Amino acid sequence: MKKMPIGISNFKEIIEKNYYYVDKTLLIKEILDDGSKVILLTRPRRFGKTINMSMLKYYFENTKKDNSYLFKDLKIFSQGEMYIKNQGKYPVIFITLKDIKNSTWEMTYSKIKACIEEEYDRFAFLAESDRLTEIEKEIFSKIRRGIAKESEYENSLKYLTEYLDKHYGVAPILLLDEYDVPIQSGYVNGFYDKIIEFIRNWLSGAVKDNNHISFSIMTGILRIGKESIFSGMNNLKVRTLLDNQYSEYFGFTEDEIVKMLRDYQREKEFEVVKEWYNGYVFGETQIYNPWSIINYIDNKSSNPQAYWLHTSSNDVIHDVIKNSNTRIQENLIRLMEGSVIEELIDTNIIYKDIYKEDNYLFSFLLLAGYLKVNEVRQNEFGFTVARLSIPNKEIRTVYRQEIMTQISNGINPMEQIKMVKSLVLGDVDTFEKIFTSLLLKTTSFHDSPESFYHGFMLGITTLLIDSYIIKSNRESGYGRFDLSMVPREKDKPAVIMEFKKANSKEELDEKAKEALLQIEEKQYETDIYDLGIDKIYKYGISFIGKEFSISRNKA
Repeated sequence: MKKMPIGISNFKEIIEKNYYYVDKTLLIKEILDDGSKVILLTRPRRFGKTINMSMLKYYFENTKKDNSYLFKDLKIFSQGEMYIKNQGKYPVIFITLKDIKNSTWEMTYSKIKACIEEEYDRFAFLAESDRLTEIEKEIFSKIRRGIAKESEYENSLKYLTEYLDKHYGVAPILLLDEYDVPIQSGYVNGFYDKIIEFIRNWLSGAVKDNNHISFSIMTGILRIGKESIFSGMNNLKVRTLLDNQYSEYFGFTEDEIVKMLRDYQREKEFEVVKEWYNGYVFGETQIYNPWSIINYIDNKSSNPQAYWLHTSSNDVIHDVIKNSNTRIQENLIRLMEGSVIEELIDTNIIYKDIYKEDNYLFSFLLLAGYLKVNEVRQNEFGFTVARLSIPNKEIRTVYRQEIMTQISNGINPMEQIKMVKSLVLGDVDTFEKIFTSLLLKTTSFHDSPESFYHGFMLGITTLLIDSYIIKSNRESGYGRFDLSMVPREKDKPAVIMEFKKANSKEELDEKAKEALLQIEEKQYETDIYDLGIDKIYKYGISFIGKEFSISRNKA
């Protein structure tokens, strides 16, 4: 059986070394049929963008060695002469920024320069081309040797397209993979404006009104439209995961999964694979996570794992949970329970606006692959509204693991679970012991509002979400309780919590009793009793800084 190409994104290596390859070469046909000058394809990380871009490079590139042998047994060579004649016809510029994830602008700029210089070095012969002027050769040599000015690096793609067009008499194809990876790093690490300015200048010269390219394909997560990176570019076509065009080429379709499992004699595992790795919807196409699938098959075990958990992509969820407000946390819990939420979707969001509006954040989670679209419609104002849910069991596991990581601060995960379980067992002593340790290890609780503790407890109760329905700020009886845990099996006890912020340490016990009394007087347990659940633990919890007090009813 063929080996799985884990960590291999070079198309030529996959074919020559006989790794398993899911044939996506009809992407070539769709690009040629499209005819657009500049196409931006936005997809989540680890969905095969780099392999596809490498495949395009080897198909179109004019090289001394004929690369047609790589494609002779693939779908594109059965599509007719009009497609085959484009094979090996063009000079191709191919740059990937997927590994530029640095914490400083200086290191990021240095690595982008290195990518540019490496690509210039592939075309070293241009320094001797009799079709370039002496000034052009000088600029080319300075960039290739790494001694050019920043302004010259900003124009480096534009220069290279011009020089290749002159030398070959054929305008090159420009392939730019994962263009927004360093932009995300800039957002996270505080050099956002610098990276945006560079990428804007770098790309606009290369693809805006540039007659020296045949066409350009770019990939990333976001369009970054509002940044004016692509402003005034009337030749740009953007295809997001909401569009039908190109929907089947990034990730695996169900037919491809069925064939793959059959090839490895693992057809009986289809339902497990579907539960864990299916669920994405690109346009109207059901898609499986390719990174997780190839790791699952390579593992030769029928026990699924959250393979995406070990990729850098999960910095996204880490950041979201860290910065989320109570409403976002409540929606995340509803999603983890398997519910559907409805949000406005904006595919033109930018990194620095992610937390300005809740719907921007959920738009980002969708585009990054952490949510799927169940239904899309236009509201009466013409805005796109989507019904969203978590795609599969793997992503649900990713959410849970990141929640545990955010809360832990050195607390063993099993201790966290033990702490939450103590609430449903009425074991106040165990809860106090573990929670005290957790608060001491958690930074900056001083002067935190009640909503902070509410959100903190909301997050940690999700560890039991398979057994309990978590509800926050819901009406019941004669008011709205802070937090409840309703068992999915009626013979188990329920939990209701009310939180109060004390003004002094001396006030802690009094405020905890006041919170418990509020639960009793407002009869927050009404809806739970209506479900046929007889046993309910009620907790009044008061906080100040890193200290707390807890009162419990006699259930």
